[in-house]
Amino acid sequence: MSAFTATTEYISTNTDSHVRARIAYIVSLFPCWSETFIAEELQHLLNEGFDVTIFSLKLPSERDVHELARRLLPRTVYATSRLGIFGAQVHFLTRKPQIYVRLLWQLLVKSMGSPIQLAKAAATFFLAVCFARVIEQRAIARIHAHWATYPATAAWIISSLTNIPFSFTAHAHDLFLPDGLLAEKTKAADFLVTISEYNRNQLQRLGVDCAKVRVVHCGVDIRKFAPADRVLRKKRHILAVGRLVPIKGFETLIDACRILKGDGFDFSCEIVGSGPLVKSLERQIENSDIADRVSLTGFASQEAICRKLSESALFVLPSRETPNGDRDGIPVVLMEAMAMRVPVISTQLSGIPELIKNGISGILVPPEDSRQLADAIQHLLSDGDRSAELAEAGRASILDQFDAEKNARSLALLFMGQP
Repeated sequence: MSAFTATTEYISTNTDSHVRARIAYIVSLFPCWSETFIAEELQHLLNEGFDVTIFSLKLPSERDVHELARRLLPRTVYATSRLGIFGAQVHFLTRKPQIYVRLLWQLLVKSMGSPIQLAKAAATFFLAVCFARVIEQRAIARIHAHWATYPATAAWIISSLTNIPFSFTAHAHDLFLPDGLLAEKTKAADFLVTISEYNRNQLQRLGVDCAKVRVVHCGVDIRKFAPADRVLRKKRHILAVGRLVPIKGFETLIDACRILKGDGFDFSCEIVGSGPLVKSLERQIENSDIADRVSLTGFASQEAICRKLSESALFVLPSRETPNGDRDGIPVVLMEAMAMRVPVISTQLSGIPELIKNGISGILVPPEDSRQLADAIQHLLSDGDRSAELAEAGRASILDQFDAEKNARSLALLFMGQP
């Protein structure tokens, strides 16, 4: 019995003579609503002539799926057969016993910090070995993982068992979590991609050889997120989009809205997204007596977010760092807003200042500072000329550095051995 199940069988649009290379992409979960940047990258690589298969460590679990990710599901495979997983272990244990045992031992020793961490490491190992069995049977030339944690660990294991070269992309929180294998994975990888200079500096502080590190920004589809007519925009309407989790800082935005209402400023605010903080944010809105101004509207498709951006006068994402060090990298939704020529306000955190030049292409305020956020919102919503100036510069910045198609070509060159 096969260890893998694809959602449907697919036929590559590229014939063997036109395929630049076959690549296995290792991810934690596909599809994932908050990771549209991965789906965009994959689609552009397909457009560049690569034949990509997605290997997801987790089975699909999210109810809401973006249309682009839905179209990529036929290229996604999952480990579903216990017999197949067991058979892969036997295969490599009998053919490459020393490598198999060494990898398992290294992984377990580095994961002794907690029972949960140990269980996740063991699960990753057995799934990676299962992936390796299938990948070695296909004409796959490279393995690439998104996230420096378990996906990169799986890619390292697969590469060690199959001798297929691997690389991985590090984003944000994955660089701020304890990972005893990061040095090992970086040493074994052909190269390491990260999304910002901030992250490159963080990797250097962690002792990573930065000669292997390449900065390739995430990007957006500049045709999909094209500027809308300013006439469509609702006067003084604020939009925020993101998972309802602590790093997004929506508590600060809600408190800023409380201040604005107390100042007698007229506005409306919509927060789009779902997540574990929905109940506490609802309570905060109710207790702040701003339910007439601020609404939580839940999940929205990418198409719906485009429409909401086209109707908004301002986009706000008050990202913050949590006590355990978790934080955003460069949020793609900020790029989407800037691409649509919507003025943006965010925070001086992580790689965000590489996207938004304060006072030039947007406004940056300190994280968790409700008063300064409220002042910035009031300033931009009251000064149409200033808002338009920032929005124009924001769009130009996206065209120059954060075009998903251009950045996918940079990644494609790395895959083809052209740094």
